[in-house]
Amino acid sequence: MYGLIYKDYIEISDNYKKYIISYVLLIIGGILSKSLTMLMFFPFLLSANEVLNILLSDASSNWKDYIISLPLSRNKIVLSKYIFSFLIVAIFNILSLVITFTINYFLKIILINELFINYFLIIAISIIFIDIIIPIVYKYGLEKVRTLISGIFLFGIMLLYGFEKYIGIKNINNYFIILILTVIISIISLFISKKYLETNRE
Repeated sequence: MYGLIYKDYIEISDNYKKYIISYVLLIIGGILSKSLTMLMFFPFLLSANEVLNILLSDASSNWKDYIISLPLSRNKIVLSKYIFSFLIVAIFNILSLVITFTINYFLKIILINELFINYFLIIAISIIFIDIIIPIVYKYGLEKVRTLISGIFLFGIMLLYGFEKYIGIKNINNYFIILILTVIISIISLFISKKYLETNRE
């Protein structure tokens, strides 16, 4: 399974220069405007984009047809994709959190608890986006669902906005519910993806 994860890493490893440039520009913009909104939201854009890039690369190279012909369990094949996708979400959000926390420490733009809650929501939405996209792509292929993916992406943005606006940051129970739902959705998504991959193998 490590080899599968490493393959996905190689697919996006050349993009680090773009990440650095983007973060530098966002840091400058955040400091000048005294707003951390884009810096906080950027991890969702990055993680969604990179997961889609990996799936697109797999589709263009017929990777799925090749990998299911190998003597590997479908559990490892699918699980490796989820693990790497979740690692991308974690890395981008941790990096962004460190940057925004540092800026906020000096500029005092928002409350610390609001900062952490925003990242919690962004991570949850990013994971749910991945949970929806992977089984759909496994079932129908990326080319057939491009328009649908754009719709899901916009829905994720609206969902994030709705969480922040209507849930209320003081009610910790709401965020515990979101955490549980995210875990449940991930488990269901993983199970569905395994089934679709098994169908393609038969």
